[in-house]
Amino acid sequence: MTYSKCLLALAMAFASDTSSFAKGVVEGQTSGATMKDGDGRIFPLSQCHPATAVTIPVRMISNLPIMPGRVNGSRLLNVILDTGAALSIVSPDVATEIGLKSTSSVAAGGFGQGDDQTLHLIDSANMVWGLDHAGLRLASERIAVLPIDYIGAQTGHPVDALFGSNVFQHFRVTVDYAHKSVSFISFQDTCTPGVGAIPIDIEGNVPVVEAEIGGNNGSLVKAKFVVDIGTTGAAILSKRFLEEHPELLAGHSLVAPPPFSAVGGKIEYKLVRLSRIRIGGHDFAGPVAAIPDQPAGILASPGVAGLLGGEILRRFTVTWDYRSRRMWLVPNARLHVPFEADASGLHLIAKGPSLARTYVDGVLAGSPAARAGVQAGDRIISSNGRRQPLWEMGRVLMVLGAKVALLVERDGKLLRIIVTLANLV
Repeated sequence: MTYSKCLLALAMAFASDTSSFAKGVVEGQTSGATMKDGDGRIFPLSQCHPATAVTIPVRMISNLPIMPGRVNGSRLLNVILDTGAALSIVSPDVATEIGLKSTSSVAAGGFGQGDDQTLHLIDSANMVWGLDHAGLRLASERIAVLPIDYIGAQTGHPVDALFGSNVFQHFRVTVDYAHKSVSFISFQDTCTPGVGAIPIDIEGNVPVVEAEIGGNNGSLVKAKFVVDIGTTGAAILSKRFLEEHPELLAGHSLVAPPPFSAVGGKIEYKLVRLSRIRIGGHDFAGPVAAIPDQPAGILASPGVAGLLGGEILRRFTVTWDYRSRRMWLVPNARLHVPFEADASGLHLIAKGPSLARTYVDGVLAGSPAARAGVQAGDRIISSNGRRQPLWEMGRVLMVLGAKVALLVERDGKLLRIIVTLANLV
C-alpha cells in the first residue's frame, strides 16, 4: 500500500521568517569511521557528535515517523514528520479543540479527483514536539487546517497533524530509521554525517533531488524527484514522465489495485515493479512504484518526475539540511533487502475510535484473496491467530508463498479463510 498526503501543489513560501526554539543538549549517536554496504563499498562516516542535537524516539508506522507533539498547548498529538508537506497541517478536530481561527484559505492540490478540499490557513501558531522536556519548539508559525483522517484509515494509527517544512527550515534533521529516532540539530553546528552529501533543491518548500530510473534495456533516465518521508512506498511516478520515456516500462506488467482515498478524493492508480532506481550512488533493483491515473498536485509539474518515499529511505539514516541544500544517505543493514509488495490483492482500511478494527475496502479481481473468497466489507478479526493493527497485517500479507489464515466476520458470522500469497507485481 502506498500513501502520500499529496499537499505538494502548494508551491508557496508558507514558513514564517521569525521563529524561536530552545536548544537541548543531547549527545548524538556515534558510529565507526566507515560503513560497508552489501556490495563491499566503504562509506566514510563522521565521528563527531552534534553538540546541539536533540534526539527523540519515534514510532515507525508503515515507514512514517510518528512523534508526540502539541499545537498551541493542545493535548498530546500524534504527529507525522513530513518533508513532503509544504506547510504543517493539523486536523479539523484538533483545530476545533484548541480554537484555531483561520485567516484565509487556499485550495489543496492532490492526486485524487473527488470533492474539493480547502486549506484553512492559520497565521500564527506555536508548535512543540518530542518529549515535554526536549525543548523542541517553534513560535508564531504559519500552519493550516485540513482533513487528514484518511491517513489513519490507511495505516491503522491515529494521526492528528503533519509537521512539515516549518521544522526543516529551522533545523538540520536526521531520521534514523533503524533505531527509530529523529535528531534535530542547529544549523550552526558544524558536525555533519561526513562525505557523500547529495545536492538538493528546495522547491515549493519541499526537497527535490536528482535520481535515475532504469529500464529493462539498461537505459537510465535522469530526472527530479521530491524526497518525501510522508510517502510510505518506494516511489510515486508521474504518468506524464513515463509517457515521455516509454522505455522505462517496456516489458513490465502494470497492476490496477483497488483505489484509495487522499486529498482530492479517490485515487485510481497502477503499480509496477521497476528495473532500478539510482540515487546518490546507491542502486536499487526492483522497487515498486505507484502511478496515479490523473496528474495532479506535484505530479502535474513538468519539472518533477515523481516522489521517492519511505520504502527506499528506511534503508538509511537520512539527514536533511535545507539551509546548505544538502542531504546525506548513510546505509543501514536494510540497504539490500528486497522490495516487497502486497501479495494478497486486498486493500484494507481501519475503522473505529482507536482505528483498531480492520476492514476489507476492496479486492483485486483474480488475486489470491479473491480466489480464496475474501469480499469487500469483510472485517478481519485476526491473521494466523493474531490480532494485529493494520500496519502489521500489511507486512504479513507481503510474504510470497505464505499461507495466511484470516478470521473474517461477515454478516454476523465468523469465517476462516486461507489465502495463499502470490506475486502480483
